[in-house]
Amino acid sequence: MGIALIRVDNGEEYPLSEGEERIIGRHPDASGGIVVGERDPQVSRRHVSVQLVDGFVRVRRLSLRQDVRVVARGRQPVRLGAQGEEVALGGHFVVLLPRTPVRRRVVYYRIHVRAPALGPDPMPGTPFAPPSGGTSTREPPKLLERERRFAAAYCEPLLRDDGEFDGRAVAPASHPEAAARLGRNVDYVRKQIDDTRMRLLGEGHPAGMDKDEFCEWAVDNGLVTKADLDVLPPETPPPTPMGGA
Repeated sequence: MGIALIRVDNGEEYPLSEGEERIIGRHPDASGGIVVGERDPQVSRRHVSVQLVDGFVRVRRLSLRQDVRVVARGRQPVRLGAQGEEVALGGHFVVLLPRTPVRRRVVYYRIHVRAPALGPDPMPGTPFAPPSGGTSTREPPKLLERERRFAAAYCEPLLRDDGEFDGRAVAPASHPEAAARLGRNVDYVRKQIDDTRMRLLGEGHPAGMDKDEFCEWAVDNGLVTKADLDVLPPETPPPTPMGGA
């Protein structure tokens, strides 16, 4: 069946063997527990558990008061709205735990999970059973041609990074960086990427809660690929220093 792999925000990775369960939270107080948000009151001491069963990962909410959200390919985020609620997933997905807001923005701790089995999308509110078969009927997300250059400019650092689960702090381009790459105004470029994200959210796709989450989702789901870097203007080489060779 293989093992599942869990990666938290700081890049640390944890294997999950068949039948094994790990508790995730501020102070999980359990053998094999994974600490997330150690000093953050928004995270419960024992917030969520993950367990590998028949190649699929069961995600179960343990927190009494705080939400757990799960984002998987081609689906809107699933909210586990009550203690004990759970979902079963295969493939790659992300578990979101609430985080103390930054400048009034809602932000989350992101826990990446990769299960050995490939399976259907999560179904909220049902008792756990390893799923068998089934696929999403939603139309796959796509970028419009006019959106592709802007998305490529923002996603370029992610696309040029070949590492996977290696803990490197690679982030999408900032608004000024993307604007400089395209030779456009910062506010104009910001509006283009925000409009793209909102369009996809309006179609029911989990296009992220901000620009960075959108870029990670777009790369993970193949909306933007290395081939799209060809639509970007050539990079301007740095000027030669005066008196240089």
